[in-house]
Amino acid sequence: MGRSSVEIRIRGRLDDDGLRRLQDAFGRLSIAQTVMVGDVADQAELQAALALLRDAGAQVVEVRRVGGHGGHGGGGR
Repeated sequence: MGRSSVEIRIRGRLDDDGLRRLQDAFGRLSIAQTVMVGDVADQAELQAALALLRDAGAQVVEVRRVGGHGGHGGGGR
């Protein structure tokens, strides 16, 4: 199974340590204001990312699939 790009929208900002842990975990991580876009292999990896965000004190507002990978081609809220 290929990797799917996901967009995770959070309220607030991550501290440097939380950001560094997410970058280490996912390699490619783009951050624009409070929107992060990264690749995950499966639901377990997505749940791990969400747990890291919670541990860093972030409030997740929205998670959605982006791009054309994994079936629906984006917008899957």
